[in-house]
Amino acid sequence: MKNINNYKMKKWIKSFQLSNNTETDRHITDFLSPDLERKEWLKKGFLLSEDCQDYIDSHGYPIRVYLGISLREKRKEFIPEELTLRLLEKWTPPFIILSKLQMDEFKNYSVADKLTSILHKKTYFWQYKERRLYSTNIYIAF
Repeated sequence: MKNINNYKMKKWIKSFQLSNNTETDRHITDFLSPDLERKEWLKKGFLLSEDCQDYIDSHGYPIRVYLGISLREKRKEFIPEELTLRLLEKWTPPFIILSKLQMDEFKNYSVADKLTSILHKKTYFWQYKERRLYSTNIYIAF
């Protein structure tokens, strides 16, 4: 998958670069087979994110790439202390975020620091509550 051969991905990046939007996101299944096996989600998400960043760098676009993963627990404020990559594969397919701004840290969770040291990539958590349900996302910077 090295050096994005995906026309759809290139078109998405170029379109975003020319837009006035500050961020956009797409699920990895928009660019890969929707039948992608769950155990492949993270691996393919990392590869796709790296390819995006390589393509962006080669064109000199001022865009940052993040891999986003939504946590599944919606009924309570939930960021598991023992978060692992294997656990992340059990939720939903990751999504690629293109941003013209650097992501700020919303909260400093020890779990994010652990993932940052394991992945050697800055990891962020973002959470909000809407109608008694929590939405929690993990963002990995490329």
